[in-house]
Amino acid sequence: MSNRILQEMSELSEEKQILELQLQRRNLQAANQALNKINKRQSSRLANQRVKKRRIQATPEARDSIKVAGFDGTLGSQIFRLGSAIDIKGSKSRYFAW
Repeated sequence: MSNRILQEMSELSEEKQILELQLQRRNLQAANQALNKINKRQSSRLANQRVKKRRIQATPEARDSIKVAGFDGTLGSQIFRLGSAIDIKGSKSRYFAW
């Protein structure tokens, strides 16, 4: 009888140690994730250097028949072409791709 009680107590103590180690590991992982989030803050200077392209999606229902003298195509196609060719670098400067 006493052997069985001692065996159960030893099993319970082992389970308790395992649970404490798992809890400790989870706490360390949460702390590491918090540190990584702080260290991975993006520099605004580097973020502004990335080129972002603004794209205009054409709707199939949109049609126009306005012709501009000296240009091939309609006014809408020219505006679409111009809008899809604008590159934005930062928030202050804009450059044309063509």
